Amino acid sequence: MVIGIGHTQSIVKDFEQNKKRMYLIRGLLGTSSTTFDALGDYTHNVPYYTITEQLMREALKETFIGNKTLPIPPFQGFRILQPDPESYSMVLSGQHRTAETDILDADVIEFDPPSFQLHVYTKGRFYPQSLVHELGIVLDSAAHLTHLCRVQQGCFGFRHALRYDKWDRDNITNHLYRPNDKK
Repeated sequence: MVIGIGHTQSIVKDFEQNKKRMYLIRGLLGTSSTTFDALGDYTHNVPYYTITEQLMREALKETFIGNKTLPIPPFQGFRILQPDPESYSMVLSGQHRTAETDILDADVIEFDPPSFQLHVYTKGRFYPQSLVHELGIVLDSAAHLTHLCRVQQGCFGFRHALRYDKWDRDNITNHLYRPNDKK
């Protein structure tokens, strides 16, 4: 995630809304949950044995690439522990709020049923849990998100990141003003 300090926060907001992102997404076939991820209560346990890597790849390309409407999970993020009560009750009754999302490309990079891993390139608002959940439905099964990692945002990737355990004033300052970046 790109973080702005001081006056750069307004620039980051624009950057956040308009730049491409790449995600590594892991999911599990055969089960779904109230939150579309591993944190929720399981709601379905269904067969997945007929799903192949090729079927999953075709479903991604044919159903999800482009500007699409996907349900918004009742939890607005993978690690948020307080649910949106209205969204949560909608899910329990089989309904969901929806949001427009723009998926530029997606591919299966690992398939070891029931586990799978995807690379997804997106722009703008995106709920990875929803993609995995809906992919399970399209494949006549169920699925939920088990792991999520944003590996790129715009031109920033892992090589630009400052590890969490290095977040102190000196390291942040040195990271922002590396000698090769100064003019």
